[in-house]
Amino acid sequence: MTDAPNEFSAVHREIGDYPVATGAGRSLLLRRPYDASVQDVWHACTTPERLGRWLAPVTGDLAPGGTFRVEGQASGRILVCQEPHLLKVTWEYGPDSVTEVELRLAENADGGTVLELRHTSPTETVDEIAKVVDFAVQQFTPGSRNSPTDH
Repeated sequence: MTDAPNEFSAVHREIGDYPVATGAGRSLLLRRPYDASVQDVWHACTTPERLGRWLAPVTGDLAPGGTFRVEGQASGRILVCQEPHLLKVTWEYGPDSVTEVELRLAENADGGTVLELRHTSPTETVDEIAKVVDFAVQQFTPGSRNSPTDH
């Protein structure tokens, strides 16, 4: 059984400004150590069979310039792939919602791996995303008229 509080506290979270291919962007950075080699973590993040175990089934041309689809989530294009340290892809929910995801892996002092995952939205879409989140919080928090817990 997973110790959820320790798992959550193991992840460093940071919000900041970070550019995307089209210009300025706003990002969420997650950083977490793993007690595994860089090569093992790389394969867990880039091999369809292993991705399907913890994310969702992934299909497509998994090479630079290729496209992929994550079942039930998003699709995208592979922008950069420098095995085993850097992967950068677009993450597309639709034609008007194209973000970028960057994965960086580095060996830590203990021989394990530090994983950094940065998800960046173009600055012009950040306000629209914030509106959706605000709407969801207002509509679906406990005690609100539309809360799933109230039905």
